[in-house]
Amino acid sequence: MNLLQHIAQSRSLLRKSELKVADHVLLDPASVMHSSM
Repeated sequence: MNLLQHIAQSRSLLRKSELKVADHVLLDPASVMHSSM
């Protein structure tokens, strides 16, 4: 299982703030890879 699959399968376990981040990562993983924290 890759990281994106893991995030997608774990969505129901995430808190509201984590879910926002997870959704962003799932919608545009390429931009997340090149962004800074």
